[in-house]
Amino acid sequence: MRIIFLSLIPTIACAADLPSYPVVMPTPVAKSAVTLPASPDPSIPVIWAKPGVIQPKPVPKLATVAAVDAPTPLVEVRRILALLRPQPHERFVDYGCGDGRWLIEAVKTYGCRAVGVEINPVRAEQARQAVIAAGLSDKIQIIEGDATLSAVDAHVGVAYLYPDVLLKLKPKLLALNRFATYMHPVEGISMQQNGDTWIWQKPVSVQVQQVQQIQQSGYTWYGGQAYTGRVCNNPYCAMCNAIARQLGR
Repeated sequence: MRIIFLSLIPTIACAADLPSYPVVMPTPVAKSAVTLPASPDPSIPVIWAKPGVIQPKPVPKLATVAAVDAPTPLVEVRRILALLRPQPHERFVDYGCGDGRWLIEAVKTYGCRAVGVEINPVRAEQARQAVIAAGLSDKIQIIEGDATLSAVDAHVGVAYLYPDVLLKLKPKLLALNRFATYMHPVEGISMQQNGDTWIWQKPVSVQVQQVQQIQQSGYTWYGGQAYTGRVCNNPYCAMCNAIARQLGR
């Protein structure tokens, strides 16, 4: 009788029995230095999409980055407005008005008229919608454009802008009776700091002189128009009363 043993262990080939294949190494590629171009405007943040290509993030040139990302807190808005106290016969202006919060608070609280200037089209539209929602379209005007080039007739104002833009706005700001700037003072103007805000008020002697000139000329300006007297017979009309006061009648 024959006994046959079957091996259950698989046969392991020796390395010498394996066919040899040529080893192909990848050809090294010389790495060339890529010079990334600098941002054309240091004030504009740059997002790098891929080497050699820059995509500047659009940021309104007249508003600080902080103003775009974090508008003035309403607590600060109300606090400063309480110091400026725009009167019903005055016009309030916000240079770089953003979402329009300064304008809405000023008109709702003090009954004045207001105008906002905003260079960013998106923010300007947000301000318009906020004004409509507040039901103040008849008292607040939103101008989309460059604050340094916009002609605005106003008495009281605020601005939350870059220091260099505030410097360009200096003649317009000094034409106001009083104004406040948030986070940055205006170079060359003696302003009083109050928290994070700087405030300026025209000397009383200058204001008196302006009133005298108005009375001597026989007409005054209100809301961008010249008036020689009252325009209605309502004794409680804020506009007519303001015109009469300025004319000394």
